[in-house]
Amino acid sequence: MNKDNYDIFVSNSVYPDAESIFQFSLKPLNEIKDDCYVVIDTNTLLLPYTVTSESLQEIRNTYLQLIQFKRLIIPGQVAREFAKNRANKISELHKQISKTRDSQQSSKLDFYPILESMNEFQEVRELYSKIDSHVKEYRKKLGEVLEKVKGWIWDDPVTLVYKDLFSVDVIIDLDINHEKQEEIKQDLNHRSIHKIPPGYKDHSKSDQGIGDLLIWRTILDIGHRHKQSVVFVSSDEKSDWWHRSDNQTLYPRYELVDEFRRASNQQSFHIVTFSAFLELYGASQNVIKEVRREEQIKITYKDDYISYLNSLPKLELEHVIDNLIADTQQEILDLEEVVDETEGVSALGWTIEDYTVTEIDVSGEECIVKLTYSGSGDSEIERGFPGGKIDGKAEATIDEFGDVTYQNVSVEAYSDWGTDYENA
Repeated sequence: MNKDNYDIFVSNSVYPDAESIFQFSLKPLNEIKDDCYVVIDTNTLLLPYTVTSESLQEIRNTYLQLIQFKRLIIPGQVAREFAKNRANKISELHKQISKTRDSQQSSKLDFYPILESMNEFQEVRELYSKIDSHVKEYRKKLGEVLEKVKGWIWDDPVTLVYKDLFSVDVIIDLDINHEKQEEIKQDLNHRSIHKIPPGYKDHSKSDQGIGDLLIWRTILDIGHRHKQSVVFVSSDEKSDWWHRSDNQTLYPRYELVDEFRRASNQQSFHIVTFSAFLELYGASQNVIKEVRREEQIKITYKDDYISYLNSLPKLELEHVIDNLIADTQQEILDLEEVVDETEGVSALGWTIEDYTVTEIDVSGEECIVKLTYSGSGDSEIERGFPGGKIDGKAEATIDEFGDVTYQNVSVEAYSDWGTDYENA
């Protein structure tokens, strides 16, 4: 940290109303739940990809009752993050089904001439024939499922629910012109230097944590315009959102509560998990338990994710790692090494389409994952190029919080001219 940039009077700007520290009283959830605004985070929108259709329908109904009273909010930044990560969820589902299909192979029944006259062996051959037939049918049906999933463009079950629910009245976007962008960048930098929540824990990411700050500014804007309390539904448990103790979340950072109070004329701000939100608004115990089960990994292994990974059998470990890479793979495209290479290729809108995990090492304090990846870029139609391709290797580090960062990246990007590649 540059000491010249550090404001030694930062506490005066974070807590400008010293007297309110002792006077303000945060209203409990049950007291505000019937008239507050509910703001949904990206991780909450993505979680239903792991639940049953019955639970998805009940989640829809819970959202609908809030929408009818104009109290559900999707920040524009959350909608954009959902668009970025939705394909990863579907890609991971497709990959897991594909692995299941390809692993279902019937064992070969060898030829034993000396056993041909044995009735028991004939029965074994008949059973084998039936098993083999069922396995082939099973794999065929899984193939049909894969084709259905592959056909989801923007009409998978979760997206269709959101398309039906989230009208222009639900999505609140910040009006950010060039001047406002510069002001937000300065705010982001100031928060990072002084560790003012939210977002400073993500400062090392390619976007420097701007996503959390844009969501937070949307929450502040809602409080300012409506002078109502806000409940933020999120599974983000990092210390730039929460006060923590003994690897557990206690309550939202006081800086956030106080900043919201000042913006909203003394209103209250809460953060709750998705399962707690569903319970607060009367969802059934079945859907609450299913959602809570999906949240349980972080609840059980807060700040000790490596121990969790070490506790898993090999196949389940591979599945969990696949999920983590699927959720974060697009971050590879934001790395400086990849940006430098793709800038030299006449293609736009780069996307990672596939990856293969080649090695998983959970022997140390962090989990190291090696992988190869490939993807493509859209063509620059006006220049006549047919598009671009990208191939490379990367190393992912998974820390004790379950956060993934990428490093040691190699990349080759080239325009797709059939067999005549133009290397970047």
